[in-house]
Amino acid sequence: MNIPMIPLIYLKGMGVHDPRNFEFPTPPDNASLVAAFKMLHQLGAVDASMDLTPHGKDVARLPLDPTYAHLLLQSARADD
Repeated sequence: MNIPMIPLIYLKGMGVHDPRNFEFPTPPDNASLVAAFKMLHQLGAVDASMDLTPHGKDVARLPLDPTYAHLLLQSARADD
């Protein structure tokens, strides 16, 4: 199953509240969207209301897969 975290985090960063209602040219299936939101929640990028957290805003600014962006941001905090 392809988990579309990259488009979701960018859509959230652009202010799309619920990407499930976004008009994708080729929409992902609902199970993939749910799995992506679960992964973003586990990374601390979105809260239970699907809103970006401060960490999620930082993740969305980086041109990386959210998992790698999260790791990069966490590694910078580990040096403190």
